[in-house]
Amino acid sequence: MKTVTYLRAYLLNSTSAKVELALKNDAKNIRLQGELIKKLEKVNNSNVRSDLEKAQKYTDQLTELRRDKYMFRALDAAERSEKSAASATETQGITKPALPPEMIGFMSSPKQVNITMNQLSGHLDAILACADRDAVNAQKGMRKVTTALQYLSDYNINDENKNSARGLLNQSVANENFCTFGDKNIDNDVQYDAVMAHLSTIKSWLDKNN
Repeated sequence: MKTVTYLRAYLLNSTSAKVELALKNDAKNIRLQGELIKKLEKVNNSNVRSDLEKAQKYTDQLTELRRDKYMFRALDAAERSEKSAASATETQGITKPALPPEMIGFMSSPKQVNITMNQLSGHLDAILACADRDAVNAQKGMRKVTTALQYLSDYNINDENKNSARGLLNQSVANENFCTFGDKNIDNDVQYDAVMAHLSTIKSWLDKNN
């Protein structure tokens, strides 16, 4: 499987395969984030629909690279002035290399944050339109919601919105931390009702801030 993934990544130039490989290697992770940021810079000013779809794909992949053990917290402006790119950022007891300031600056730019908020709104609309939990599970869109919230928890120049996104991501929903629904199916109707209610709350928060 690893050989097939490697061939897809480097012969077919599949960014999805590159993400899969980079999630297992710190150096590749940081390098691929830099590549994706360059791709985003090229497509974000385009009005071509295919480019807008690429921007969403790259943003989702960029956020995916920073999930789980790569879940860095963006440095605030004051912290960036005190810490160099060579310093380490410590998250949940795990020390990982800090991102270069220019990457952090791009990720936390108002434009990029706004793009992510708009994408999150679209993901929410798609899930809220589902008639039942089977439809939600089949759509497999919950991961996009949780990764977008993680992005907004890390990269947001507005501290209040950053804290709100973090709170929404970690809210207890049907006795589960909401972020866990990005990696597992909704198992019963009680969970479905609670998750849909929480998604509506997230949508209201987004509408208020857009």
